[in-house]
Amino acid sequence: MVKIKAHCPVCGEVALVPRDIELVIPDKASRGTYSFVCPACCELVTKPADDHIIELLLSGGVKARVVANPAEARERHDGPRLTTDDLLDFLNDLAATDFLCEHEELPCV
Repeated sequence: MVKIKAHCPVCGEVALVPRDIELVIPDKASRGTYSFVCPACCELVTKPADDHIIELLLSGGVKARVVANPAEARERHDGPRLTTDDLLDFLNDLAATDFLCEHEELPCV
C-alpha cells in the first residue's frame, strides 16, 4: 500500500495511507484543502492544497471530494467595510424588536 508522508505541526513527519486523508476541492477553484488525524497525537491537521499537492495526493490514491462553492464565495465584496457603529446599530435594532418572530414562523416567548 502507498505511504504518504505529511507534516503534523506537533509531531513532525508522519506516514499515512490514502484512506487517512480527506481531500476537499471546491468545484470552481484551483485550490483545496486536505486534512488528516495525526496517528501519533490524534490532532486534526488541515492544510491548503494547491494544484501540485492535489495532483500528488490523487496520484497516491487519495479520493477527492468536490464541493460546490457557496454563492457568497462568488460575490463581489467591494462595498464599504462594516464599522463598529454599524454593528452596534444592528445589535440595538435586534434588541428593540422581536426580529426573529417578525420574519419567521416561530412561536415567540
